[in-house]
Amino acid sequence: MTGAVEALRVVEVVARALLGPAVRLRARLLVERVAFLGVAPSDSDEVRVQKVTLTLTAVVVTLLSVVWVGTYLALGPPESAGFHRVVLTVEAT
Repeated sequence: MTGAVEALRVVEVVARALLGPAVRLRARLLVERVAFLGVAPSDSDEVRVQKVTLTLTAVVVTLLSVVWVGTYLALGPPESAGFHRVVLTVEAT
C-alpha cells in the first residue's frame, strides 16, 4: 500500500499549498474515499496500488473532460464540444 500512500501524500502536498486547513481535510477525505472505492481488504498491496491508480486516473480524466467540454462551449464552437461530450458520456457509463 506504500504506492497508494505516496500518491495520497502528493495530493496532500498540493492541497496544503492551495487550500486552507478545513478544506484540505475535507478534500483529503474525499480523495481517499474515492481512491479506495474498489479496494477489498483481501487485496495485496500491489493490487491495491493498481486499483487506486486506476480509480484516480479515471476520476481525473473525467473531471478534465468536463472542463474541456465547458471550455469549448464557453468559447463558442459547439461542434467541437460535441465530440468530447460523447467521449464524456461513454466514460461515465
